[in-house]
Amino acid sequence: MGGAQARTVKHLDSGVVVGSKLYAVHSNYPEWPMESSIEVFDTRTMRHLGSHSFGIHRGSITWLDWYDGAWWAGFANYDVIQDGMTEPYGQTYNTQIVKLNDRFEETASWTIPKPILDRFKPMSNSGGSWGPDGRLYLTGHDLGEAYVMKLPVAGSELRWIATVHLADVQGQGIAWDRSSPTTPTFWAISRPARQVRTFTVPLSSITDPTTPGWQVNGPGSFRR
Repeated sequence: MGGAQARTVKHLDSGVVVGSKLYAVHSNYPEWPMESSIEVFDTRTMRHLGSHSFGIHRGSITWLDWYDGAWWAGFANYDVIQDGMTEPYGQTYNTQIVKLNDRFEETASWTIPKPILDRFKPMSNSGGSWGPDGRLYLTGHDLGEAYVMKLPVAGSELRWIATVHLADVQGQGIAWDRSSPTTPTFWAISRPARQVRTFTVPLSSITDPTTPGWQVNGPGSFRR
């Protein structure tokens, strides 16, 4: 980007490479109201190829991933009160995970369990990436933890499966390199050290908890 285009870029949070393109998520954080867009670049030349604007939407987009034929994104909201504001910047509990089609049109969305959001506070969900095990890994802004999630069978809240502790990591952006099915690599960052770190996650040790299904007893009567 150059000239007027460069001046419109406020906060590039993270990105994902799909094919020969880099899809970078962008917001106007910490300005209000929140605006978000996806900026597309050529990976070889880093030439700006295009943009998709969400306008004023669900929050500040912080990550994007392509998985199972769809785009997935995190829209963050915060309990931080920004300069010049008297109310929280969207409130952390309003943070959402959104599924989009190949035209970036929304098809579904989910909330994050409140115990995880409480660990994000006063910030929010910063990183997200689908693992080779078919689970979604999420991080906050500060803690060295990745929260392993699955889509729910019913309802709108993601299922919390496990927590992976990440040594010398302070939240923020993450990425699963799924290009090698035999040796998938998990990437994270250390902000104080200004370093990128890699991890081998023991996927076989992560098991889904057994949960009972839904039983319908009759009109207006059911139990879980």
